[in-house]
Amino acid sequence: MRVLARLTEELESRPDDADRVEALARWLRVAGPDAGALGLAWLVSAGAARTARPPRVTQAALLEAARALAAGHGTAPWLFDAGVAAADELAEAIALLLPWPDATAAARASLADWLADWAAAAAQPAASRPQAVARAIARVDDALARRWAVRAACGLARPVVDDWQWQRAWAQAFGLDAQAVAWWWHEHREPLRGVAPTGFLPFPHDAGPLADAPAPLHDALLAAWRRGEWHAQARWPGVRVHVVRRGERVAVWQRGGPLLNARLPAGWLVPASWPERGVVEALLLAWHAGRVAPPDQAWAARPRASAGGPTLHLALADWHGEPASAVERRAQLRARWPEVDPAEAASLPPIFTLPTLAPSGQTLQAHADAARARGGSGLVLRDASSHAAWTVRAGLRRVRAVLQYVPSELLVADAAAAHGLAGAGCGFALWSRVPRSEAEQHAAMALSLSGQFLPAPVDAPGAQGLRLLPLARLPIELPEAELLALHGWLREHAGQRFGGVQAVAPVQVFEIAFAQARPSRRHRIGATLAGARVLRWLRDAPPGGAQLAADLSGD
Repeated sequence: MRVLARLTEELESRPDDADRVEALARWLRVAGPDAGALGLAWLVSAGAARTARPPRVTQAALLEAARALAAGHGTAPWLFDAGVAAADELAEAIALLLPWPDATAAARASLADWLADWAAAAAQPAASRPQAVARAIARVDDALARRWAVRAACGLARPVVDDWQWQRAWAQAFGLDAQAVAWWWHEHREPLRGVAPTGFLPFPHDAGPLADAPAPLHDALLAAWRRGEWHAQARWPGVRVHVVRRGERVAVWQRGGPLLNARLPAGWLVPASWPERGVVEALLLAWHAGRVAPPDQAWAARPRASAGGPTLHLALADWHGEPASAVERRAQLRARWPEVDPAEAASLPPIFTLPTLAPSGQTLQAHADAARARGGSGLVLRDASSHAAWTVRAGLRRVRAVLQYVPSELLVADAAAAHGLAGAGCGFALWSRVPRSEAEQHAAMALSLSGQFLPAPVDAPGAQGLRLLPLARLPIELPEAELLALHGWLREHAGQRFGGVQAVAPVQVFEIAFAQARPSRRHRIGATLAGARVLRWLRDAPPGGAQLAADLSGD
């Protein structure tokens, strides 16, 4: 129990995903599969997979029972009350002030034994349940484990990891295939026992991450595309997934991530629609207001039909497996699902196949720019035989934005703080409209310097008031000499502190490159930038040299 208690405290202090997986795997290797299965109910926030717990005990009832139990072992009631007041926490007070067990009882302080004791105590009638649970806690021979036991008994031991983190940790601890564990979890929804199902089709890793094709290879790739050795498709914003069929079961995984079956419509998982061999690569995307968009929160739960809301779709991009011929594989996909261009469809079917771009005399860059004009982010070029892939991104767009705020901790007299600008989120902004006068421009800049970053609802783009609208938070990666010069200027022209950031005089203009401006109703400026980064510091630009929010439109 002490090990589980220490693990809980460690997990609560580790927000990073990889750190939590490492801590869980380390504990599972020590505790073993049986204790790990018991810990599942307390650590994992997967409602359907968590085992039933005994009834909770209220803190007030447990406190009264603990006071009586301590008094029966010679602790004066006033002393117990004083200890509770000093500890200022029920779990801490009971852990330290309850009587200590003898050596015989201490030997029973394992997690499995204590859970069995608590289950028996919690099954008592309501009147005697708190005293029985208090006696079970008193048999624990460790202050840290007692504190955790009280929190568990009172319902305060909350889950601290999600099911995907648990699956990865279980696979890492016992040397299992992570996808096999995910499948087993999805199929059984019960504590794992360290045995992976046999005959599982290995998860594909042959596609590999996409990379930009170097310029010298462009002509060779273009020639291979025209010969039919490569095929090109538009890239659309979405979540990359793999679809695998094994017998009468179908699994949809986020590429390199969790199993998504529980979040997807049941009609997508009908086995007859999918090939029996190989893996289908697809894109999970949303269709909203006549545009293709990333799913965001649309797939956080099983999607429901809502008037005017985003709809979820699965766009099939490629098939890795048998038959070996890419042409034949694509023909089979088209026979099962229609081929639709998302940018040209008035409404999209739930599942469809992305069309292949026919070879032409245009350069790949020209096709990538055309794809972006239709809502995509460029092209993906695939080798028909080896599944190697290259990204041909659309040409970057550029906008001039003013620096509005920086993290407060960077405005100190330290050279390391200057270099910190290259890794911190600094706020940039654009004008809501053209200033009518120099006095109006100065007034709007004074508001920004005072920390009023967000305009009032009536000051949205095109409205009466002139404001600087927040555009994006980006690191400022500049040569070292420019970073030092900028940092010195920022320290001299800092304004109002606003949360964890500090406003600066909005006069320094930067050129920002981005691949695409995606419409967003959550942001006052009306868009979010995809692939944005700071290109350069325009030191000669005038203080009002930032562009307008309206300049982001036109994708």
